[in-house]
Amino acid sequence: MDFSLNPRQRAWQDRARKFAEEEIRPISLARDRIADPFEAFDWDIVKKGSRLGFRTAVVAKEAGGHGIDFVTQALSARRDGDHRILNGSKLFIANGSIAKLFFVTARH
Repeated sequence: MDFSLNPRQRAWQDRARKFAEEEIRPISLARDRIADPFEAFDWDIVKKGSRLGFRTAVVAKEAGGHGIDFVTQALSARRDGDHRILNGSKLFIANGSIAKLFFVTARH
């Protein structure tokens, strides 16, 4: 069975990686140092991501979204052979005060 990403999945992955590297990474450390979560949240980044389709990626096409599949939703930052690496730790949810839901699934 072939588990390679299809062109659409690869395009979403590339778009997300480019956005994270070019838009989020340069400001992330400074934003992490802001104590007030409402001040730390960067709505300009949300708007930029929205223009790229990230906020409506999982919404069905019939409802105006992109209708991406579950595999595309779950793509992770690094590949290691036949595996994907999801690593790191999180003690606090920086945007917890304004978010409705955070969801991360990982399997060992």
